[in-house]
Amino acid sequence: MTEKTEFKNPEADSLLISQSDFDDLLELQSSILDIATSTENCNDLMKELCIKAEKLAPNAVASIMLYNKTEAKLYVHAAPSIPQEAVDALNGLDVGAGSCGNAVYHKEAMYVGNTCTDKRWDQTRSFAEAFNISACWSVPVFDEINEVVGTFAISSFEEREPTNFQRKLLDTCSHIAGILLQKEKYQLQNSQIEKDTHRYEKLESIGVLAGGIAHDFNNLLSIVIGNLEMVERTENLNSKAATYISSATNASKRAADLTQQLLTFSKGGTPLKKLTDLRELIKESAEFVLHGSGVSLSLEFLCARGSVMPAYIDSGQISQVLQNIVINARQAMGDSGKINIICNTIDIKGKGFRDIKEGKYHEVRIINTGPNIAQDIIEKIFDPYFTTKSEGNGLGLALSFSIIKKHDGYLYVDDKADGACFVICLPASDEKIEKEPENEKLIRSSESKGRVLVMDDEKMLFDMVEMILEDLGYQAVYANDGLSALKIYEEEMNRSNPIDLTIMDLTIPGGMGGEEAVREMLKLDVSAKVVVSSGYSNDSVMANFEDYGFKGSLSKPYRIEELNKLLNKILVK
Repeated sequence: MTEKTEFKNPEADSLLISQSDFDDLLELQSSILDIATSTENCNDLMKELCIKAEKLAPNAVASIMLYNKTEAKLYVHAAPSIPQEAVDALNGLDVGAGSCGNAVYHKEAMYVGNTCTDKRWDQTRSFAEAFNISACWSVPVFDEINEVVGTFAISSFEEREPTNFQRKLLDTCSHIAGILLQKEKYQLQNSQIEKDTHRYEKLESIGVLAGGIAHDFNNLLSIVIGNLEMVERTENLNSKAATYISSATNASKRAADLTQQLLTFSKGGTPLKKLTDLRELIKESAEFVLHGSGVSLSLEFLCARGSVMPAYIDSGQISQVLQNIVINARQAMGDSGKINIICNTIDIKGKGFRDIKEGKYHEVRIINTGPNIAQDIIEKIFDPYFTTKSEGNGLGLALSFSIIKKHDGYLYVDDKADGACFVICLPASDEKIEKEPENEKLIRSSESKGRVLVMDDEKMLFDMVEMILEDLGYQAVYANDGLSALKIYEEEMNRSNPIDLTIMDLTIPGGMGGEEAVREMLKLDVSAKVVVSSGYSNDSVMANFEDYGFKGSLSKPYRIEELNKLLNKILVK
């Protein structure tokens, strides 16, 4: 850049602007702005603005350049009379170079009457010589918060200083360009919000279907896994049979994990948020996925707090998002190359940043050294079932988008980055993360045995649970909905062997579910011990079970060890 001590703008002449010149400026302003109120194409209007300016400043060309603050460079946005070769040469102009670069740097008008001698053109003199630019006058363009966003310039093919009229022309065009750029910015943002809303609606509709199928499938998996684990507990099981059973059990558990991914599209995808150090989660998730691969990993944390990135998140879901993106990057690079993860805490201010609220956010940029994502693919990359891989199912990024949306954050592709770049924004917290105490070891005791009432609409599922409970030393009692469970519990209350614990399915199609039934049961017996059960492990009731009167929660498919641990914890005396 050129310091102010090295140049001086010419003084304005003393001639007043004539009435006809004033009328020309007024006509230019009204004609452009009148059209702007009725058209969506701001880029065409900016080209028209340049053409009108050229008519009022003969033997010159006009241009609008945009300021890229991150790169500290300027790029041509509208220049209808400038040849493409000159546009290409201008793109990437450094701040502080030429009239436009110095207008941005000093935040004021730059009037260069002779590009061959003015020091402001020392870095760009070869451009002036190549395209016969003898003089160049540039004025900064400001946005609504008075930040420089670009320049409006008139480049002359003859050496000359601007007249008062031409100075007013530049000021007028700069002001109009600022209005048009602001409108264009909001149009792009609104267009993006509309696309995101449409995408999210598609995710929600698929969620309804996926949720229903996954809920029923989850019940069947509970039966399969429960029976397989019961077989594994059988004595004298030969080694060959044990191998088969173990393989089937592991496959069923993987199917259960896939079911949980499908449920994330539905109401069961509500995140179970907990104050978590995002920094550690990012490191663990990325290293896990890349372990044993030929891809190198670089982690850079630029957060103000340095050692931690506190956020209220569902660590399982966010880990899934991180792994999905890193796996895609690894596959795109052919199991080689490098992944850079850059984390920062940013303040989002002003309306219109995508569709998220103002506030402090943790920004996670995941960049790989593979090829950039094609522009036509970016528009569809988060759509359900869209994939470019022969073996992909198209759910990974759609699921990731849904998860981040439910965390009140945003996930997008930065198409201006060098390499494929996914950006995650998650709301940051100022709270201090306290170290959790270690879980106490649960000791199984014969004293914890008792009668367990199981409320579930699926009788086959109860039969499986009954076998497990009997094997663990408990007696099982069946109820197919909330009303039946309440009736049985009340009948057994006054007998010598009452119900010790009730397991309630959260959702009973066409009947009373667990949320309503536990309220009524606590009216019968304020000390009732009730556990909520659901295939929707991410349901808010499952996360905050105590707020609804439950003593614990149990996710489907049931696992014998988890069920035994929960029973011991609640029934131990």
